[in-house]
This record gives sequence, structure tokens and C-alpha cells, in this order.
Amino acid sequence: MALGAMKQRHLIQDSAVALGAVLACTAVSIHLAFATGPAAPNSPVLVVSAPWHIPAVDLVAAAGGQLIGPISGRFGTLAQFSDGDQIQKALGLGAWFVADAAALAALCSGWTHDTPSFQS
Repeated sequence: MALGAMKQRHLIQDSAVALGAVLACTAVSIHLAFATGPAAPNSPVLVVSAPWHIPAVDLVAAAGGQLIGPISGRFGTLAQFSDGDQIQKALGLGAWFVADAAALAALCSGWTHDTPSFQS
């Protein structure tokens, strides 16, 4: 196989993997937006914004919220808002959604506070 054909094949494979990752993140984001309860003031929330827009950490700061996570991603961060007006402000500034962080934990682990413990 020629070197140019190999590079083209790797480019196609890398593009397919990147597209798959974007689609997976989009699917999880849509699920979180519609399947979680409303974000409550003074509770941990997940703030998600478009990666090409204002970073989520900047949206939280501009809306008057407080970051609570040890790290933040470009388009998602854990935060806390003291009132519903701050949540609405974050949405107005461009957040895709503000979701209940406890629902995120349940989605990732399959465990909720109502799930019986495996310990006896």
C-alpha cells in the first residue's frame, strides 16, 4: 500500500472515531437534558455549553454561580447556583442546559440513593 493511501485511510479512521465521539456526547447531552429533573438552587448541577461558544466555566462565573468540581471541561462543569435566577441567566448566556448533577451520577453508575446497597 502506498504511503499516501495509508495516510488517507488513517485520516478516514480518525475522522470516523471523532464523529462517533461527538455523536455519543450529543446523545448523552440530549438524554441528560430531557431525562433529569430540574436543576435546583443550592444543589450541584452540570452546566453544559457548546464547545465553540463561551466555555461553561465562564458561563457559571457570568451568571454568578460557583464552580464546585476539581476540574472542568471545555463544554461542561459542575457548579452550584444560589437561586433560580442565576440558573436562568446561565441558560440565557448560552448554556445548552443546566442539569441535576445527582442524576448525572446515577446515569454514570446506575446507582441512586434509592438503590439498595449490595452490603449486608
